[in-house]
Amino acid sequence: AEASAAEMLRVFGLKPELWSAYPTTFSGGEQQKVNLARALIHPRRLLLLDEPTASLDRATRSALAVRLAELKQTGVAMIGVLHHPEDVIGLVDQELDLSPPAETEEARENTTAVQPDAAGGRNR
Repeated sequence: AEASAAEMLRVFGLKPELWSAYPTTFSGGEQQKVNLARALIHPRRLLLLDEPTASLDRATRSALAVRLAELKQTGVAMIGVLHHPEDVIGLVDQELDLSPPAETEEARENTTAVQPDAAGGRNR
């Protein structure tokens, strides 16, 4: 297990001198690398990925995409919210875009603004 952990930490570019450091001393990206390594050493049949590429440099995002592709080939299912979807585009079987629709000028004009009055109440 220790060898697998060391290999995964190397894959994600976490320097060996940091392996024994306290997690609170890690940057956001380093913490993300440790979390990814932990999750991907022995993954379950389903991975829930919440912004797995956030706080990662391009090289680490690429290493993650390679590891996720390997896992996909073994049948691991994944559901993810992605900060950099272009990095994993080849892995996507189905995509659901939850972006809000573009706001139109007409919609802005028809919106009634709510502003506080001098007494702290609301005026429309």
